[in-house]
Amino acid sequence: MELVMCLLESRLVRIPAGALFARLVNALTACVQIHALPSAQRIWAMRVLHRVLVPLPAHLQKVQEAQANQQGRPAPPPPQDPLPPLMRALPELLRRQFEYEEPLVRGGVHLMHSEFFQVLIGLACGIELDKVLADNGYKWTWFRRYCSAARVANSLIHRTTLPTAFCLDVRHSLSSMYPSIEFADEEALLS
Repeated sequence: MELVMCLLESRLVRIPAGALFARLVNALTACVQIHALPSAQRIWAMRVLHRVLVPLPAHLQKVQEAQANQQGRPAPPPPQDPLPPLMRALPELLRRQFEYEEPLVRGGVHLMHSEFFQVLIGLACGIELDKVLADNGYKWTWFRRYCSAARVANSLIHRTTLPTAFCLDVRHSLSSMYPSIEFADEEALLS
């Protein structure tokens, strides 16, 4: 695995979209699911998946393209939609890891969730898995809240537009706290 990691690190920018891209994503997805691999290698596979599947914010894409043009390298291919094998495997991995770690964190045995879980949930949020999951009541509430908070934080960090759902939630909360004050309508709030 170490050899594969070393070889892929230098060639990741040049992987074209298509059959090779699909094979890479499938292989990395399989690596994430192999429990015999050390957690560091599984974390590496998830980080590479995140880098390949999750697009950068627009202003960072322009910086990356400019650097690639200066160095004579081709720009990275546009990201594709997540592939079905990853979408089938990720919810089960997330659920099992959450059920294992949550009692330990709540009980004070661990101060925070493991690095593996943090990278796993970051990947799942990055490919917008929360929008694909069936609404099972409270089963995935924790994940949807995390994704919402992560997207708001990302918007604040990169100074981009706040997510629509967040703006509507804030407006609803403010109008329920202060019913006598009229807040901007939805169109004005979202513009």
